Amino acid sequence: LDFSSFFSRTSMMTQPKEGPRPTSGSKAIKLFAGVVLGVALLALSETIDTRQLSINLGGGACQWTAPDHDIPNDIDWITTLVVGFPSGDKRLAFKHLEGLTGWAARDEWAYKTFGMSNHPFIKTNYPHYDGDWGWEDAADQSILIVRNIRNTFTEFHHVMWDLGAPKTYAEALEHEYDLYDNLPPQEHFLSWRDEHVYDEISFYGWFIDYWMEGGILRDVYSHDLVDGDTWYMNYSPDHFHELEGAYGGYDEVVAQAGGLPAYDERCANLVSGGCVPLAVISAERFESPTTGPAEAAKMGAVLEGKRGISDYLIEKEAWGCVWEELIINRKGEKTFLDREGHSRRNYNFSEEFLNEMLREIYRLIIKYGSKTWQQQQIAKDLVSILNNHKAALEQEIVEVQNGLRKLTENDFLGPKTRRRMEMEKLQLSNAQEARDLKQRADYKEFFDVLEKKMMEKRIFQKRRAVVREQRVIDRKLKRLG
Repeated sequence: LDFSSFFSRTSMMTQPKEGPRPTSGSKAIKLFAGVVLGVALLALSETIDTRQLSINLGGGACQWTAPDHDIPNDIDWITTLVVGFPSGDKRLAFKHLEGLTGWAARDEWAYKTFGMSNHPFIKTNYPHYDGDWGWEDAADQSILIVRNIRNTFTEFHHVMWDLGAPKTYAEALEHEYDLYDNLPPQEHFLSWRDEHVYDEISFYGWFIDYWMEGGILRDVYSHDLVDGDTWYMNYSPDHFHELEGAYGGYDEVVAQAGGLPAYDERCANLVSGGCVPLAVISAERFESPTTGPAEAAKMGAVLEGKRGISDYLIEKEAWGCVWEELIINRKGEKTFLDREGHSRRNYNFSEEFLNEMLREIYRLIIKYGSKTWQQQQIAKDLVSILNNHKAALEQEIVEVQNGLRKLTENDFLGPKTRRRMEMEKLQLSNAQEARDLKQRADYKEFFDVLEKKMMEKRIFQKRRAVVREQRVIDRKLKRLG
């Protein structure tokens, strides 16, 4: 008997319990099986039309396969948002969900570019200005991915500004800006970039509050309650400054908002289960060999018993194996863990920035550790995660103070530390002409335009990336035909 055709269709799957079973091609895998077992399986195949899924081999073993990108429109299933502050960790999370179910996830910008689809998992940075609510009413529930605040910034700014500064700045200067005859020198770029870290620290906590409180509308910087009009000013790449003059100043607008809580109407009307996450996942724990399987199991639990998608969920005993294939054996598409030089890339923050991060982490720990939240598991998990982050930040501050971390001008320094280092450099250089650092040229207009151009480029790159990814998917589907 030749079982190769049968195994090429069935060896990579977990049988769905009910509902439509779309077909796609799968890689032929040669397995050895007894004649009796083979005949039984062959008979079973006559009544089952299936697609490729990771297979549970029993005893905690599994066979991982790539997810199916040919998403049918006729399956009624619960769709999960994978939300998190901009960085590379959400990709790892949705790759794990793909491994558990065999169905592909989709990026928020793909909806913006190609329109709606029936994908069971959606990755988003919303409401951060780097995100976009493009999926309309397709989502039903969410999980929140939380990464250490300083590691988040390293990853986000690596993508956004390339952190090395000279390369990014040089690329930025290739554009023609008719603002100044003499373009700002690099040290001004570094100072301007530092200022954005303060903004992002506030955005980090604001982002967590938004999801934990079910789409609540708060001011980015004070975290006070605001109305819808004020909140949507925050949710833009311009960080409000374009509208500041028209509304009489930022503080005045926030003060007019009143004290009653307001919520993003999309959470109430477009997400069937609301925006409060069903699980809070630690990115660092998920990537760790010791804590990863347990953290990954929290994601699997979110899918258990859920309409439609649970029919495709691999058995629980294989969840750890699917995680191991993704994280340890690096199966599947590349993530930021595969990026060249990832393990060597480490950028320092000054004590003033680290203290500012600590203040925001303290705020979140106190809030979600209070009596109001202490009975909720997502709050307990969040506080546990943030306490680990707090300890890491405190240790890093000690390393900076003791000189174990040597700061350079390309690190994230903050205005006080950068000015001090510049003064020290000037004193050592024995410069003949004294420079008054307090009277620098004002390049604000230049950098405002630069920021807009960089954001436009970022959005263009996101859309280009989803177009490129879709072309790859289309070619695969065409071959499988």
